[in-house]
Amino acid sequence: MCGRFAVYSTIEELAELIREALPDLEVEPARGFVPSYNIAPSAAIVTIGRRRPEHPHRMALLKWGLVPSFAKDPTRMAPINVRSETVLTKPMFRRPIERQRCLVPANGFFEWKRAGSRKQPYFIRRADGRPLLMAGIYDVWRGGEGGAPLMTCAILTTDSNDWMKPIHHRMPVMVAPEAAARWCDPQRSAADVLPLLTPPPADALEAYPVDARMNSPRHDDPACIAPLPPAPDVPGDKVDSE
Repeated sequence: MCGRFAVYSTIEELAELIREALPDLEVEPARGFVPSYNIAPSAAIVTIGRRRPEHPHRMALLKWGLVPSFAKDPTRMAPINVRSETVLTKPMFRRPIERQRCLVPANGFFEWKRAGSRKQPYFIRRADGRPLLMAGIYDVWRGGEGGAPLMTCAILTTDSNDWMKPIHHRMPVMVAPEAAARWCDPQRSAADVLPLLTPPPADALEAYPVDARMNSPRHDDPACIAPLPPAPDVPGDKVDSE
């Protein structure tokens, strides 16, 4: 799953890299985004989508936690993650996966590995340092006062690849840059894009443990993604070979 992630690049830095795959990308709707080292559910996050075939790709800020268009109460149904294996079987996801797909760029995401009675957080990012493009879906809820639309999204997940499994059994779906336009194309059906929902190659990512201070969303600074220093050697830990 993906419960926290980081976007510490500026909108301009993200756009410069992503425009290699989406040259028509517009960034103006996302200008209010503040980079964060510790993004938590319900935050306004940067997404990339294309509502109509004739429209350019656009960055926009959507609330993380999907509220379906038919929801009576927007506070009761807001999943942040959607299993890609069952995305077509649940009514609240069928319409978004067909025509309302988006990308969620990130510099990396956090996952927790169980270590005895505690969980050790890890930061996972692309090995080449470029931003991840996580697969997402979005929806628009119009039940608020005055008909003000609420635009929300969720991130799709899949089974972890062999590299990721020692840390966690699930991971976000990552769309390769060359497939970004295909994923966002509202003219392509779900059947056409579902083959993209697979784990990345094992050598595409790198991971390292970080301080547990990032468990609290109140902490949002570079220390959240700083690698933990190596544990010091403890006398008596090593067995004399003689």
